[in-house]
Amino acid sequence: LAHVGAWLDDPARRTHAVYFVNASTLNLACSDPAYREILRGADVVYGDGTGVRWAARALHGVRLSDNVNGTDFVPRFFDAFAGRGHRYFLLGGTEEMNEGAAVFARERFSGWELAGRHHGYLDEASDRRLVERLNDLAPHLLLVGMGNPAQERWIASHRDRLRIPVC
Repeated sequence: LAHVGAWLDDPARRTHAVYFVNASTLNLACSDPAYREILRGADVVYGDGTGVRWAARALHGVRLSDNVNGTDFVPRFFDAFAGRGHRYFLLGGTEEMNEGAAVFARERFSGWELAGRHHGYLDEASDRRLVERLNDLAPHLLLVGMGNPAQERWIASHRDRLRIPVC
């Protein structure tokens, strides 16, 4: 939490990519070199699931200290950095799902400000407008919920134009 949280107020305003990978995600990365490179380009990749932990140990001799998934990490992250003036943006899902997530997040994470939200169905023109809007709104955190591999691909393809500390 502290590692990622330190980026929220990064004076360089570089966009840091944080990904959570499970066994399915890694299997996809094995068969898709472009996706594998996207994951390699992240600032941090957290292993989600026992299969990932076993594979890291068996294949690379690395002992992951914990299972870290987004659905556990995000609430803890919001709690740990609440009340510090940070803002977030929700991207993904249908309009109805996104709106429901925004309602839930406003109620559950009162120490943060919802800067905005947008459904996850985008084309090239709407992508361009959304990146401009995101930069104008200047959230500290962008939560992208489009499923693997779409969410990582979206972040990677726009990362060089985004001015958001953590995605």
